[in-house]
Amino acid sequence: MRSICYRQVFASKHREATMIHQWKKALLEGAAGIFERGGKAAATAEIAEGTVRDLHAKIGELAVANDFLARKLKPWTGK
Repeated sequence: MRSICYRQVFASKHREATMIHQWKKALLEGAAGIFERGGKAAATAEIAEGTVRDLHAKIGELAVANDFLARKLKPWTGK
């Protein structure tokens, strides 16, 4: 495997050097979290469950509003 310096990537792909440096920094800081068990992934799952619950509640509200409007607009639409 050939090692490539970020300057070479910058030169070949016309990317900003600071952008590539930020990508590398983010990778080095977050790569270990991918392999951890029960760490940040569990907290993210809890956040995701809360978000899903909120979104389901919002979908329910919108469905009720749609049904209400469909009934009220029925005389004007003729359906």
